Amino acid sequence: MIKDKNYINIYKWMIEDLNLSGTDVIVYAMIYGFKDKEFKGTVSYIQQWTGVSKNTLYKVLKSLVDKGLLTKREIYKKGNKFCTYKIKETDTNFIKQYVLGKYSKTYTIEQMLEYKRFSNKEINYIKTLKYKKFLNTPYWKIISKHIKDNADNHCALCNSTKQLNVHHRTYEHHGDELHHINDIVCICKQCHQKVHNIKK
Repeated sequence: MIKDKNYINIYKWMIEDLNLSGTDVIVYAMIYGFKDKEFKGTVSYIQQWTGVSKNTLYKVLKSLVDKGLLTKREIYKKGNKFCTYKIKETDTNFIKQYVLGKYSKTYTIEQMLEYKRFSNKEINYIKTLKYKKFLNTPYWKIISKHIKDNADNHCALCNSTKQLNVHHRTYEHHGDELHHINDIVCICKQCHQKVHNIKK
């Protein structure tokens, strides 16, 4: 049952980037708003929001699954079948969340690693960013924190704990650093300057 405090957030990118509208965007936005982006409720609950028949709703859910926007999981309890639906992350969602930082939620490297391999669209998008802008993305900040934490906040060259930077050993995999963590190392500012032959 819908309560007075319940609400749905429909983001602009759901309409423009995913090309959703009408009942499709309402259902997608509703599931997106659930914890872990997974809906475990009843069809009748979604019906209260959309005002459509069960048959129409099942067609909408199937359409979203077929488009690769949702994943469907079937659960059997005491001989009865229940279905849950979960948001399937897309290139657009990844770019919005991790690269552009459109949402305020704090992400972890474990969440990013759910992407077994980035698409060319994701990698190329990151490569097009000016380097200073790239350094300010949630994507790079999450990776930087991971590298520093793994180094126990010590410079790999001099063991200093002051003014730590995160340095690319190579830019061969720029845009897909997450899957090439060994390309990156934690070093202090002074050592970083020496590596790049930067004069003070």
